[in-house]
Amino acid sequence: MIILVCITSCSPDSEYLDSNLVIRHFNKGDFEDRVYLKGKKYINNDILLPRRIKILNEDFILVVEKTADTLIHLLNRKDISCEKHFGIRGFGPDEIAYPHKFLMNGLKDSEFWYLGMGREKVLSKFDVSSSTVYPESQIQLRDSLFLMMDFDFSSDTSILGTYADGMTKYYEYSLNNRKLNVWGSWEGMVDYDWPPNVISSLFNGAVTANKSKTKFVLASTKIDYLEIFDKTQGTSIGLRGPINEFPNVTVDHSMSYPMLMELGYDNKHGYSNAVVGNEYIYALYSGYTRYEVDVIKKKAFDKLLIFTLSGDPIKYVHLDQQLVDFDIDEENDMVYGLTYDGNPNVIVYEL
Repeated sequence: MIILVCITSCSPDSEYLDSNLVIRHFNKGDFEDRVYLKGKKYINNDILLPRRIKILNEDFILVVEKTADTLIHLLNRKDISCEKHFGIRGFGPDEIAYPHKFLMNGLKDSEFWYLGMGREKVLSKFDVSSSTVYPESQIQLRDSLFLMMDFDFSSDTSILGTYADGMTKYYEYSLNNRKLNVWGSWEGMVDYDWPPNVISSLFNGAVTANKSKTKFVLASTKIDYLEIFDKTQGTSIGLRGPINEFPNVTVDHSMSYPMLMELGYDNKHGYSNAVVGNEYIYALYSGYTRYEVDVIKKKAFDKLLIFTLSGDPIKYVHLDQQLVDFDIDEENDMVYGLTYDGNPNVIVYEL
């Protein structure tokens, strides 16, 4: 009965998979405001090949490099100059053996967490007020925690995100490997009889939470899909668009285990990342093909899509530079991004 009432009260562009998930379809024309922004790029620092950016606090931002000897740069927000380096790459004590671009804010505004991901998954906790470049502590993600894909903190002792296998969509685990909650299902997300791990691989992407850890957003990379998950209600709003094309993909069984295989270079990239603010959701979108992004390397992500917390399109922002990642200072209407060009670095926009 609840589903019928919702269907009759919503637009024909909405579809319900169950009582806890509605998927809304949108395109560029649905945004109330469409603008073009030109940013200010900085180059006078130690950055070589940046892949992740995160606002730490009022004074500093963090930039991650995957290939440097020290993986994380602490930059002053006033002039984007480098203040410190953290995270020694290596196999010794307190070093990071398998660098990744994964970065999360800590509970204090001087803390952050970095994930090294390879044969092992290790979360390293840093404090920028410390005199050492090494982490204060490390947590190895074993057993069930190892199968967690992208995630964010759901409390000071737990994480919430997607899982590598199974039909369940979201898992919440304590950092000592105790399952706390599960929500949602991949069932009905595609019109094929695919194994659960293949479906989750198609929709896999960055998972980020708001400061209160009540709303989480999944930003899919292989398909133009965002999902807003309300932890307090256990309900989700899926957003398909702005192109809303299903990619040309299939299931590969050659490794004796079903895997998602991307076919052709005409498949379009979806979202790089999303930020959940107090008022809006911000998502960095590509829409360019694999050929443009991965082969000739001329394109990346240059559209910032802004939605209300309930998924209504508000503003479509076309950026003057191709980016790989971004973060938002919502209070001051500032966008911090990382450019994708021959001399990549930090770029700042005013919304």
